[in-house]
Amino acid sequence: EIRELVENDLKEFGISRYRFRVSYAKNEEIRYKILEKEKDKIEWLEIDRIGTRYIVNVEERLIKDNKVDNEVRDIVAKKDAMILNIEAETGEIVRKKYEYVRKGDTIVSGTIKNKEDEVSKVKAEGKVYGEVWYSVSVELPKKYYEEKKTGKTSRALTLRIANKKISVPFSKDNKSYISEDSPILENNLIPIKLVLETKHEIEIIDKEYNMDNSSSEAIKLATKKLEDRLDEQSMILSNKVLKKTLKNSKIIKEIFFKVRENITDNKKLSKELKIEGD
Repeated sequence: EIRELVENDLKEFGISRYRFRVSYAKNEEIRYKILEKEKDKIEWLEIDRIGTRYIVNVEERLIKDNKVDNEVRDIVAKKDAMILNIEAETGEIVRKKYEYVRKGDTIVSGTIKNKEDEVSKVKAEGKVYGEVWYSVSVELPKKYYEEKKTGKTSRALTLRIANKKISVPFSKDNKSYISEDSPILENNLIPIKLVLETKHEIEIIDKEYNMDNSSSEAIKLATKKLEDRLDEQSMILSNKVLKKTLKNSKIIKEIFFKVRENITDNKKLSKELKIEGD
């Protein structure tokens, strides 16, 4: 269902078979449009172009059940991480700060013990924050050109006579523009036309990348891709370029990130107590 939904949205916004590939800026615009349109169904979306193919990764949004849960439980690690902080309200802490844990390892136990005997079981509550690791791959063309509208516009009355034009007010800057004409008066017999000219200011991005000067841009793109997946509580601690390769006139870089995340998860326990000698 999600696959069909995303395929239809991609087609609607301009990505489908037998169409020209879109620019990186247009690719991002389409991604945000789909996320906004399907915000109740999709948690995260990524569209990567590899050659003539698009690789689309999507994560479904799952609605949490807000029913009150009084079951006894442990707090366990949601993913592999190094523990940075444990905030336990109830339960017994069984792991230490800066200790490495794997997904599913118990960090705060709901089983309260006296020596070896289990004296009670509780619903362990609290939060655990850990350092989690990500590797993000991005690719950059060796030569990149884009004309991007800045959002600034200006208007002028323009008299066009053959290949010449006279505008009021006169443009005095050297910035780049894309112009749109709205005819006011024209004559088919003589080459004179009066138009309302709307100028859209554009920023021209014209860059040539190599293996050395592309690291900062690669980190910027990788950071943006990763931030789209993280929640508001998460914080990127550091990044490092791990690997860089050149393939088919494209520079591919793999960026390693350390991220502070909430790694809290829960595991239900049996309510039966275990006492030595029983």
